[in-house]
Amino acid sequence: MSQYACIIKFNCCGYGGIVSMSGSQNRSCCNIIYRLGLNIVMLLTLLLSMLLFAGSFLTTCYADNMETQQVLLRPDNPLWNLLELAGFGLLFCGCLYLYKKIGEKFRRGLLVFTLTFVFGLGILLILFGRTVPAADALSVYNAAAEWILGNTDIIHPTVSYLSYYPQQIGLMAFLELLLRIWNLTGLSVPAWHFIKLVYVCLLCGAIWFQYLSLQYLWPENYKNISCCYLVLVCCNLPMIMYSSFVYGEIPSFAALSVGCYLLLRLLGSVSPGGSYRDNVSPGSSYRDNISPGGSSPDSSYRDNVSRNDAPSVTAYDYVPRMLRQILFTGFGSILFLTLSVMLRKNSLIPIIAVLLVLLFEALRPGRNGKMRLGLLIMAVCLAVTSVGILPLVQKCYEKKAGNTLSSGVTAMSYLAMGMQEASRGCGWYNGFNIDTYDTAGMDTALANEISRLAIDERLTYFREHPGYTADFYLHKHLSQWADGTYASRQATLATYGGRSAFFKEVYEGSLSGGYIEWCNAWQNVLYLGVLVFCIDSLKKRRKSKVVGHMADQTAGYTAGCTADHMADQHGADWHGADRLGADRHGADRHGADRHGADQHGADRHGADRHGADQHGADRHGADRHGADWHGADRLGADRLYVYVGLIAVLGGFLFHTFWEANSRYIFSYSLLLMPYCGAGVYTGICRIRDGVRSRFH
Repeated sequence: MSQYACIIKFNCCGYGGIVSMSGSQNRSCCNIIYRLGLNIVMLLTLLLSMLLFAGSFLTTCYADNMETQQVLLRPDNPLWNLLELAGFGLLFCGCLYLYKKIGEKFRRGLLVFTLTFVFGLGILLILFGRTVPAADALSVYNAAAEWILGNTDIIHPTVSYLSYYPQQIGLMAFLELLLRIWNLTGLSVPAWHFIKLVYVCLLCGAIWFQYLSLQYLWPENYKNISCCYLVLVCCNLPMIMYSSFVYGEIPSFAALSVGCYLLLRLLGSVSPGGSYRDNVSPGSSYRDNISPGGSSPDSSYRDNVSRNDAPSVTAYDYVPRMLRQILFTGFGSILFLTLSVMLRKNSLIPIIAVLLVLLFEALRPGRNGKMRLGLLIMAVCLAVTSVGILPLVQKCYEKKAGNTLSSGVTAMSYLAMGMQEASRGCGWYNGFNIDTYDTAGMDTALANEISRLAIDERLTYFREHPGYTADFYLHKHLSQWADGTYASRQATLATYGGRSAFFKEVYEGSLSGGYIEWCNAWQNVLYLGVLVFCIDSLKKRRKSKVVGHMADQTAGYTAGCTADHMADQHGADWHGADRLGADRHGADRHGADRHGADQHGADRHGADRHGADQHGADRHGADRHGADWHGADRLGADRLYVYVGLIAVLGGFLFHTFWEANSRYIFSYSLLLMPYCGAGVYTGICRIRDGVRSRFH
């Protein structure tokens, strides 16, 4: 009797239902918060994708002169851009056609070709591009080399490079590790050649893990989307160019890719409620993972095999599956995400996006208490480790050197510099941060005060000249987000012994214009694909409201009840009331037969014969957040964690509105957008195909 004590029946306006007295208001509040956050993210990403595509389609940003590296803006030819988009569209269509005809062999072959192509072109850049570290990259490289030689003066409060930029100490530690490995190998090639080889391997690994993430982002269509994604990777020449850039972009992105993959694997394998069905591989159904004749929908595989065939029980088996996932997958994700921050501090922006997703996923309707607690613990641990990793590494080096580092150039000076004119472009580097720090005698408080006065002065000027302000920030955004090369030539410009004739033409010769045009076309495809994805997801989200409303009416407040308390093998409520099905007396207000639910009607959106259909309802009768696994959920319209990369790009767009401008800083965000572009390209092609078929048939 106690198991039914929390359940009451009611009949209001002709609808029967079941309501849980305990925690109903809390679940309703979580539902509202989760849906509100999801709607806000979808609308903001849609707006951002529209702005990015419009800026890239109408203008091109590039540096024509490699000596001055001045950022230039030129209006694009819309007709020519449309032709380029059509060409890329034919390429994607051809790829999907071959996959349809050949099958999995083509997709696996395309994956092998992509990784081989990226690796091979990276090797050619090492051999014939002959890029060497320069500027900040050279300073960090030299610091690592000097430390290995025993020079502890690199840890100095005033005279070392790290005294200005202590945040680079994490990258220095990584380069130190690579240099020590290079010393052990005894190779005669320059050390930076070995480091670039490692970077090429890390880039291939990042592509591989981002590829694996697709099956957790879009489990039903990931095979087709992965084909589009691989084509997009092969055409991303700036990404391959950056593999020769001895800095933090590539290793940080590799660590971020692994961390996000593990996070998506955790969140994508355990849905609200944490049922066994939710822990099977993507694309497989719940019924496929139990033997025929299982006793109940809640029965696991072990319950449906003979005792003689059951594996031996170990201590590992006593740990709940959900807990194992959080301990191993979750904290593995934290490890790699923290590593990405150590290698590049700007990775804090994607980390903030991950933290927001973890918090909202903990509030997601249907989460049980253990899962909520696990996700909150993950969020706290990630916040602590990501903030504390660089100070920890710095303390280790300071202890070994017997010296300390200063706090470095203040963040306030970067914000002030982002509001000023520069020779290269609006808001770009002009030396204000270094000059201010030196003028203040490396006094952080005084440097902040000088920067604050400079900010106040620029704000006053902006208010007095609104037209200038609009032009300034428009130019600042376009110079960063409309540069299809992402400053890949500028970043890898330094060389030794001269480049081969081909790469010299790419950097500064007749092929440079073709490189810029190709990168601009690729960027148009990237932003357009993301825009299509956002539009389609929003449409799916709107359609899911109907399904979600029906699901909420069915079992929105029945989290504490198991399936055997909800529906019998025919989909009817065991207690006599099912708002979308039928009561046990056979009355169905929606046209279902006397067995409870028509398998072509209510069973698709409500409860199947085993109590819960994997495509419309969870084990408790219905998915309380209203996700239709064959409808809106196809492109993740009802799953916030799908948008973690887009949330990171939103944060990056806001951050670089105020920070020092540089298109190189935007490169990492373009990599985060590639999976969404692949999904958008596939969706757009399907829409066009269906439209053509409906018109002519």
